[in-house]
Amino acid sequence: MSVEIEAPPGRIGLWHGITPLAVSAELLDEDAQQVSGAGVWVTDRAGRTFLDARAGMWNVALGYRHPTVIDAVTAQLRTLPAGVTIRFERPPQITMDYAERLLDRVGGDYATVKLYQSGAQAVEGAVLLSRYLSRIEGTPGRDRIIALKSSWHGAGVAAGAVTGEPHVHGACGPLMAGVSHVDPPGPDDTGAGCAAVAAEFDRLGPHRVAAVIVEPVLGTNVRPLPDGYLADLAALCRRRGALLVVDEITTGFGRTGALSRSLADGVHADLLLLGKGITGGYLPMSAMLVGSALAARLLGSPTREGFPHGSTSDGYPLGAAAGMAVLDVFDAGLLDHVAVVGAYLRDRLETLRERHSSIVDIRGRGLMLGIELATGGVPWPAARCESLRFACEEHGLLIHTGNNVVDLMPPLIVTAAECDEICARFSRALSGAEAGW
Repeated sequence: MSVEIEAPPGRIGLWHGITPLAVSAELLDEDAQQVSGAGVWVTDRAGRTFLDARAGMWNVALGYRHPTVIDAVTAQLRTLPAGVTIRFERPPQITMDYAERLLDRVGGDYATVKLYQSGAQAVEGAVLLSRYLSRIEGTPGRDRIIALKSSWHGAGVAAGAVTGEPHVHGACGPLMAGVSHVDPPGPDDTGAGCAAVAAEFDRLGPHRVAAVIVEPVLGTNVRPLPDGYLADLAALCRRRGALLVVDEITTGFGRTGALSRSLADGVHADLLLLGKGITGGYLPMSAMLVGSALAARLLGSPTREGFPHGSTSDGYPLGAAAGMAVLDVFDAGLLDHVAVVGAYLRDRLETLRERHSSIVDIRGRGLMLGIELATGGVPWPAARCESLRFACEEHGLLIHTGNNVVDLMPPLIVTAAECDEICARFSRALSGAEAGW
């Protein structure tokens, strides 16, 4: 039974989205509010059903109402629903157990994991830890961070500062200082594309760079790094004494076909960041995995000064329980499914490309796919792509657009038949957008 709540005049209630408040209030439609979901489908208040090809915000990895996760979280609610990991010496056992299992399951040479609540918070933790390390090792001048343009690492004072999107930097005034952005590699560049990062090391001077942060697939425009780039970047960081931070908040946990895209490609970061699908999207949690060599440096420091970063609900038992359940699902063969269905969806999109001249490129890995749109060699403007997004909703399909690229990132449990449905609905919407703009 639903309860109707009448708001006082002038009160908006939820400030929805990152749009200005006036725009948020204008666009928010009561009938569009989601009320239920099952598998890859969601239903709104008006009773309309949509295929969610963006997996919430790319994080609902196991779809909606997955019984394994629901049962695990329900059981944890009945035993220890809350706990503290940021202070004191009595962390929840399930959180400790989850950390050990996560390290084992991800693999690689990682020694410890710090759990947070969001991807942006994990990014902030990695940036601040690199500077903390410089200070406790007596090199406080090593505090600069290098990131790529057209990258996305979250919003906020620190995460927004390393994000390579200028509009993020200007919207809220000065963000964290000490960040340089360099050009990303082109699609055909190999390790030679690291020249821009190397040049920035030289420009800043020796012993100034604390860390380089990078995504294996740039979230903006879904642009995979070329083969060899990440390995050469890791070697460059080792030579220059900087930490390599690999942000896999989006690309990890099966989205690109592996728990860690960088490890699958043979690259071991000093700090590996995971999030989004880590709890199936059911509870807020992210993780910062610390490499063994870095952990040894932290353990060997004589300082008793703490690393002052974290928040009250980090590593909550409910998130750990959900994380355990998600790993159970992966152990049952989910990655094999992603490999098969991801290849199938890409093949179906290539078929659409033959029918739609506006599709100029299809790229990505696994179930992280980008469709680039242009007409006559001119990229579609953002407004046209936004109109396509709304047209897709009219056809019962939820997508995400950025610049002139459509992102398709359905839940990892999507079937071949549902991939066919994604393509059919997208094709109908795209036909209208091509003819009507």
